[in-house]
Amino acid sequence: MPESAEISGSTSLPTSLFGIPLSFGNRSYFESWGKNASNDIASADDAQSQVVGGLNEFIGDHENRLLKCLVENRFYSLFESTESGNDCDEDFQPIRSLVPLVLYGETGTGKTALALTLISRFIQQSNDDESVELKPICLSGSEFFRRHLAAIDRQSMTEFRQRILSCSGLVIDNIEQLVNKVSAQRELSFLIDRLIELGKPVVATCKKSPLSPASTSQLIPALLSRLSGGVNFPVYPPGLEARREIIARLADLHRVELTKEAAEWVANRMAVSVPKLNHFFVQLKTELKSRFAAKDRAAAKPSHADNPMTDRAVDMVTLALIFQQDSNANELMAKRIVESVAEDFELTVSQMSSNSRKQTIVMARGVAIWLERTLLGTSYHKIGVRYGNRDHTTILHAFQKFDALLKEKPDSSETNSALCNRIRNLQQRLNETFAGQMTLIQ
Repeated sequence: MPESAEISGSTSLPTSLFGIPLSFGNRSYFESWGKNASNDIASADDAQSQVVGGLNEFIGDHENRLLKCLVENRFYSLFESTESGNDCDEDFQPIRSLVPLVLYGETGTGKTALALTLISRFIQQSNDDESVELKPICLSGSEFFRRHLAAIDRQSMTEFRQRILSCSGLVIDNIEQLVNKVSAQRELSFLIDRLIELGKPVVATCKKSPLSPASTSQLIPALLSRLSGGVNFPVYPPGLEARREIIARLADLHRVELTKEAAEWVANRMAVSVPKLNHFFVQLKTELKSRFAAKDRAAAKPSHADNPMTDRAVDMVTLALIFQQDSNANELMAKRIVESVAEDFELTVSQMSSNSRKQTIVMARGVAIWLERTLLGTSYHKIGVRYGNRDHTTILHAFQKFDALLKEKPDSSETNSALCNRIRNLQQRLNETFAGQMTLIQ
């Protein structure tokens, strides 16, 4: 299947990218619940702006290649009830093997928008009678807990269960909000089992994989069993190729034109989630408006406030004038990298720069070198000075080793895959921190 417009279904994309249109309708499509129904789920426009920075399509590349199958029709068809008359192997019951669908990843990666889109598509494709409007229910983990607790207090558990079991599908967003709420977790486990028996789709979102140590220590075995028994998809922040496309779209949305060099700088420097990229453009546009307005006032010209970039595109010179990162800030960020890696590998900072050839220390040092070079662009000489006055060629070799490792195929080895995931998690956390430290010149 070609990786282009045939997958995205809406916009032509470069062949290395794919898109998932976020077409989950509007608030009225989801089942209302009580007087506070308007709070159960935001409107489509609100949800999209909160989750994906205003984009109406999830843009993915190799970082999220597993999600490509979510846009293939054959995947949706597997979620149709086995009682609907579909031709399938007698021993294969797809709804039981694929539900619940769990999307896990950090905040801002687009899990909620994808969950709403997928549940909508599952239901629309399985609805044979268009005259009957089928509505799913979407509840956050905390909202599910509140509804469940209220039902216990009012002795209306039968009504509570019937309300959920009679819906056409269920989305539980941020399931980690049920941590330490054992009774609600047990109830959700029961409801998931019943919905699966009824042939109804269930989609859940959470920050950590149901199989991760963090999840297994915080959720009860019964719920973990249900979540891990379906299909689990990781949702990562966009990779470099996806960021390039996202930046082009956000620039268009904000009516801020970037030169090719400036756009490439942003793509490499801002390795963060879409909302963070969107915030960058908000900052940039605000500063441009302020600067152009001041310039226009001084020259007694009409203001460019509505469209600050009518004269020329933002180039690297303009970015350098607006955004600064002094040497002290770079040193602080480099120190943060060393400390973060040392903590992750359970080492001390002094061990990182020591002459020890212990495998764990060598590995941690290599990870820190790769992160500093990738995130900050520090010269190999300066990195060498930081790690015990090592020669720049030694630092270059360490960087190339880990750079090649991260470019390997994901199934090259289980050990390498685990290390790569570890490095990417560190990179993501540090990127989120560093993006907030980019300061505007006053």
